[in-house]
Amino acid sequence: MASESPVEAWLAQAHPTPHMAARGWTRPGVVRLPCGWLFNVVRLREPLVHDAVGTTNPTTVTTTLAELLDGPVVHNRPFSTYHALVPVHFVIRWTEQYREARMLGEGSYVEVPSLDLRGPDGVYWAVPPRSPGHVCALEPIAALVESARRSSGQPR
Repeated sequence: MASESPVEAWLAQAHPTPHMAARGWTRPGVVRLPCGWLFNVVRLREPLVHDAVGTTNPTTVTTTLAELLDGPVVHNRPFSTYHALVPVHFVIRWTEQYREARMLGEGSYVEVPSLDLRGPDGVYWAVPPRSPGHVCALEPIAALVESARRSSGQPR
């Protein structure tokens, strides 16, 4: 097995047995990691993201998410969701304000692909992590949700 990168080593720390996470990224390439300790995740459904960015074009969506969120985002294509990795935060407070973009914290899990999985099918990094510990700030995600609300005419 190839030596893991610093980002992989950081992500693996979320797993109860980090060496098993590293092994899982070799085959099948996706590992289920718990949220709430190293990071939380904001789940963004494809229609919300498409409303916010104004297109369904995968390349444009990915480029726009990279620019707007400036942090790692997993695309789970089979479930039509994007998962933005964010700092550990009070889930209830976020979810009360942004019901359409549920935050997953302690007790939840997210499928995290190996760093070389970049799409377009399955579970892959729409925006890969740049460095260990680098996650999306919550403010740009809130702005993305607000943009989707305006685009769809949905009240706050």
